[in-house]
Amino acid sequence: MRYKIGFLIISAVLFGCQQGKRTSDISKISTRCTMPDQETFFPLVPGSVWYYADYVGGERDPASVTKDSILRVVLSDTGSLITVTRFSQNSTDTVYYFVNCKGEVYKFITLDEQREPFALLNPGIGNTIGNMIYDGYCSSNTSEPENCFRLEEYPYDSATTQIEKMKWQFFFFMRGIGIVSNGGDELVTRLEKYKIGQQEFKTYP
Repeated sequence: MRYKIGFLIISAVLFGCQQGKRTSDISKISTRCTMPDQETFFPLVPGSVWYYADYVGGERDPASVTKDSILRVVLSDTGSLITVTRFSQNSTDTVYYFVNCKGEVYKFITLDEQREPFALLNPGIGNTIGNMIYDGYCSSNTSEPENCFRLEEYPYDSATTQIEKMKWQFFFFMRGIGIVSNGGDELVTRLEKYKIGQQEFKTYP
């Protein structure tokens, strides 16, 4: 009788360990990062396409039109790797984004280069990423200003050249769309047409 009780106790312990291990494995799988969804401020989801054009001194440059298209999204336990193909009049380039489990977006041109902090999926006023800060809402007539944030580089110092000041100093991110404009004092890139995921194409604004 004593042996039977011992056998039952050992069996229960082994079964409990197996159950614990199984629960741990399931928990690990369930916490895998998910890709940016369509409700974030940078919806890098499969099927998404954005068309942009440059405006210099307020004049549209028709030769500057670019098309950004999501080519691939790879999920992992640490985040999502997004491959974007960028088509322009004279070239086709590839840009990579990595989104970690905290919703931080990093950008890089080649897979072996250092990832540059770029944006947040769900920002708030005063949030920072790299040398950028979300310092306000978009200056637009939208009835819900909290759905569009301005991301701006920290104020440039005396060493910043005039050419640098003309270029990339701010980004406007719209919820459910992504980047709607970016630029500086004289050169601004604006979104003209887009589709997110399997939606139909829309013009902007």
